Amino acid sequence: MIRVIALNDQEQWKKFIKENFTEAFINKNMKAKVVESNDNDQTTITEESKEANNLQAKVAMFSRLHNDFGDGKITSLKTTSDKVDMIIDAAQLKGTFSLKFEPNKPYRIDGLGIEAGN
Repeated sequence: MIRVIALNDQEQWKKFIKENFTEAFINKNMKAKVVESNDNDQTTITEESKEANNLQAKVAMFSRLHNDFGDGKITSLKTTSDKVDMIIDAAQLKGTFSLKFEPNKPYRIDGLGIEAGN
């Protein structure tokens, strides 16, 4: 996944998504929760994708991940049953990618959460 995020190629992102995400996850609307902190102030913004084409919304997510983590390296990998937590260190951000997999073969990604900060 990190290798594909590093590419600046929407067709490769789309191919990866189609081959490695479950159909249910592809069809699920994207949600983003952004929390910004400044000294004593904290602002939370929650956005849900209004994109009619959920595959295109996932490609847009990969575009943002490419911008934020395209130069990143995996520094930690932890697995527990159907979940993998992957820590990525990039030039500007550090992020934890929590990937949930379907329980049976072909073990495609059925959920993804990303927590990032400096």
